[in-house]
Amino acid sequence: DHLNWLGGLCNSLLYGKKFEGQLDFRICSLGSWYYDYLESADFENSSEEVKEKLLALEEPHRLMHQSAGKVNELPRYGSELSDSRALDVYSNEVIPHLDKLGSIMLELEELYLQEQEVLMAEIEAHGNAVRRALIVTIIISVLLVIIVSSLLSGSIVKPIQAMVERAQEIATGNLTRKIDVNSKDEVGMLARAFNQMIDGIRDLLWHVNGSAESVEQLSGNLSDMTEALSASIQEVAGSTNHVAASAQEL
Repeated sequence: DHLNWLGGLCNSLLYGKKFEGQLDFRICSLGSWYYDYLESADFENSSEEVKEKLLALEEPHRLMHQSAGKVNELPRYGSELSDSRALDVYSNEVIPHLDKLGSIMLELEELYLQEQEVLMAEIEAHGNAVRRALIVTIIISVLLVIIVSSLLSGSIVKPIQAMVERAQEIATGNLTRKIDVNSKDEVGMLARAFNQMIDGIRDLLWHVNGSAESVEQLSGNLSDMTEALSASIQEVAGSTNHVAASAQEL
């Protein structure tokens, strides 16, 4: 934008016309952006070095526009004398201020490139850190899954295997051993129920054995009574035969 502005100023000098370009440094394209940027959060968040360079832009930019204003204010504009003075202002004021402005802007561009490289390096370092953390998290998660699976396998499979062994012992008639219960989960509840079943079977067999002994004792008593009754019947029969024989003799 300021290159076009400078070209317009050169044409006014060449053709001896009044310069019609923007002379107010606050409302030209650069000035409008510049003063808005100084009030923005981006400026506040910039590094001190960048702030210093941005603030340094104001003076050469302001002086450049003011120097162009001097060209228009020269007396006898369009005469040889005024043209010589205008060219002197252009060469000794406008151009140096423009060069200073361009130099500072180049330095700003270099600073922005350096900060961009630093920012990209920080982003890459952060990304690498996140990737490392993700890998570590995955490894830890896998290890935890393996550990938990092993613990659950031990807490579930072992009690079930013990119940299978006890069931096999029950099938052979051994009701004296129970399952050791240490957990309070569903497997522990199943093991306790299995132990209660063993107790129930043992109590049932105890009652059955007791009933069998009672029946055996009752059977023995009935047998004794039957033998006694049979002996009594034989004795009565013998007495009856004796009485019948006595009656025949009479």
